[in-house]
Amino acid sequence: MKVGILHHDFLCPGGGERLAISLAHALRLAGYDVLLGTVSKTDWAKLHSIFGYDNPFSEEVYLFSRPLAYFSIYKHLLTSPVVRKLRKKGCDIIINTHGDPIGEPCEVTYMHYPVRALLNQKYRGFYGMYFAGYKYLQGRKGFESRYLNRTRILTNSRFTQSEIMRVLGRQAEVVYPPAIPKGFVSSESRKEDVVLTVSRIALDKDLDILEDFANASAGKAIVLAGTTDKTSPQVISKLHKVLVKPDLPYDALQDLYSRSKVYLHTKRYEHFGISVVEAMAHGCVPVVHRSGGPWMDILDEKQGVYGFSYETVDEGIKYIEMLMQDDKLREDISQRAKERALTMFSEKSFQNKMVEILRSEAPLETIVKEAD
Repeated sequence: MKVGILHHDFLCPGGGERLAISLAHALRLAGYDVLLGTVSKTDWAKLHSIFGYDNPFSEEVYLFSRPLAYFSIYKHLLTSPVVRKLRKKGCDIIINTHGDPIGEPCEVTYMHYPVRALLNQKYRGFYGMYFAGYKYLQGRKGFESRYLNRTRILTNSRFTQSEIMRVLGRQAEVVYPPAIPKGFVSSESRKEDVVLTVSRIALDKDLDILEDFANASAGKAIVLAGTTDKTSPQVISKLHKVLVKPDLPYDALQDLYSRSKVYLHTKRYEHFGISVVEAMAHGCVPVVHRSGGPWMDILDEKQGVYGFSYETVDEGIKYIEMLMQDDKLREDISQRAKERALTMFSEKSFQNKMVEILRSEAPLETIVKEAD
């Protein structure tokens, strides 16, 4: 049986792209023939260098052989004709992993966040015009409801689940994304006085606040690592006291996690926060904004148990200084955080849950098993 995974593209790899590839590996192990449908052809060498994943798909269908670098959100709608291509290839089930409603039905949708909530925000200037067109296209009469009435909605956190119910009036099932890969081994590197942030280096990630943290963190290195896109130069130009390490290879990023004492997450109302879990698995203590999935789901709204949450820069600095000065406190929290990351948010848990869900959509030939 053939399953299609539908994603707009993999040009700027992040959590959504990792999820799509991990899902494909799970379904292939489960006996499915897994195809990928994208707007533009995937650069697998780049993805392997970032994630360490090999290509799990038997075939990729796409609209363009060259990347489309601009108008990212509009590429979601361009996946509608890709659905038709996947159907012609014999796909019985199609899983939409970019998550937005489109013009063709998909049996399962992993919704990272309800796009209507984003489009209802007020934007000015270029972004006002940019999102106005997408809001018009998504807001056409019956467009959204026709899609949602014919799909099973999965999502990444209790926070996003509540937002989907609030905005769309739809029930979604929480399946935590695959933050910790199978075979993960935490490095025993000696911890250094480093405060690390890992993120797509983009305008929508609230990274400008890192400069405020850097100004207040005398003697502590603030390091930003992550993949880049066309907006990255604008972000980096504002970070004069932050050490920026763009597009690190996978092994180099893991080494940076292993040497850092504190992980600082700046994004407010983040949908989940895979990088927070990665940091916890490497023994970093997370300091996150008191909102969204990092606080509700990852830290379980428990201050000082698996990490700390803040509302202001001054509050965040207080917790960072506390962790840097008290090794026993940091090590105790680090151990609890590591155990939570490795049990609650593992790739094995994600894959087995997805196989269970897909089994209810269509029978699978085998079950996902741990590699020997």
